[in-house]
Amino acid sequence: MAGLPPGLESEYRLHIARELRRAGSMSQASDVPGLEGDVRLVISYWAGSHTPVVSLERSSGHAELDEMALAGLNAAVARVKLPGMAATGGFRVPFLVEYRRER
Repeated sequence: MAGLPPGLESEYRLHIARELRRAGSMSQASDVPGLEGDVRLVISYWAGSHTPVVSLERSSGHAELDEMALAGLNAAVARVKLPGMAATGGFRVPFLVEYRRER
């Protein structure tokens, strides 16, 4: 499955990131001592689908972080409008969620 053209992918990622920040759905992990990591997710969309699908590409090593990232990104993806050309084809967009404690 192909990716989006660079301009559309950047715009889509920006909208997703804004929605994640607005919802504050990713901030809870920073409160847990010692819980840090990177979760690699993939947003996939097939023509004719109602919404994109979010899947885990690489675990952070912490089930709690992985589940939080999946839930947060799924919620954001459901609220963000699909990029313009998505209706005519499919796309695959990798997405990295980083959890770091504030120091």
